[in-house]
Amino acid sequence: MNLAAWADQLLEQHGYNGSILLASHDEILISKGYGLANFETRQVINKDTIFKIASIAKQFTAASILKLQEKGLLHVEDTLSKYVPECKGLADVTIHELLTHSSGLDEDALIDWNVNEDRRPLHTLALHTVMPAGARGKYRYSNFGYALLGLIVERLSGQPYEAFIEKELFAPFGMIRTGGRMDVLRHEANMGLGYSRGERAWKEDIPSHNSAGSIVYSAVEDLYRWDRALHLGQAANQESLKAMFTPHVRIDEERSYGYGWVVYQERPHIRYHNGSLSGYSCTMIRDAKSDSVLIALSNLADTGMQPIEALKRGLKEHYPEFMQL
Repeated sequence: MNLAAWADQLLEQHGYNGSILLASHDEILISKGYGLANFETRQVINKDTIFKIASIAKQFTAASILKLQEKGLLHVEDTLSKYVPECKGLADVTIHELLTHSSGLDEDALIDWNVNEDRRPLHTLALHTVMPAGARGKYRYSNFGYALLGLIVERLSGQPYEAFIEKELFAPFGMIRTGGRMDVLRHEANMGLGYSRGERAWKEDIPSHNSAGSIVYSAVEDLYRWDRALHLGQAANQESLKAMFTPHVRIDEERSYGYGWVVYQERPHIRYHNGSLSGYSCTMIRDAKSDSVLIALSNLADTGMQPIEALKRGLKEHYPEFMQL
């Protein structure tokens, strides 16, 4: 049985609810949807269904910062005080530390993920009250740190974060099913509505925190277009790509954080990022050595990735040449 048929059978057997894409060497092996996008209307998921992608979107924030560096508008060793002077307690924190979650910031300082349509821009919040909660230089995952990076993108580009990423990162590669605007998402017909424990878990999260992954949405084939742009060196120059995939700050014995990607210490060709948000779970994994990618997006927050974990175990056992998992 070939890989595509095997994967399709496994995901059906495990009751996967979401979309999947597996590709290798510029060939899509499988791109398909499973289960329901809307449990009430029984609308089915297909390969073009869009989902919130949560923290997978952190790579877009990192790419935006690196693009601004390529243009000479900033340097990753610059301190936050140069761009966000309101953060007096974080004045000497560097952009590099924000990118690598090594600034000592709490995960969700000033962020309330439980609100609906809180449209206060980040710069109006009490930024002057924020202080590092842990040791700098050590890994401490922070959504707020990435929200600050988005604010830097806005201030240097003169446009909203979501407008910048759509113009600079998505449009050039034909990613028409990807964006960060709630007014667009709200009217999308082919969208996976988020669920948790069988209940609707849809939230219209804070647009100001898009750079941390609040409402950025995509579909599997669009994320594959982005993967190809990275692979071909079209999304960033070689210096930026090297910085993005360098294991900068150790997470644990096996993994480190790059810029918007988790990288394995002993297998730096394996890069991934997971995402989790109200009603959604997802993952994107790429193996640079075998030029293979696995992209999975689900609208089930609690159990969405369980079939994908089974898929990963099976790939490791039966198709090790596809990806070094």
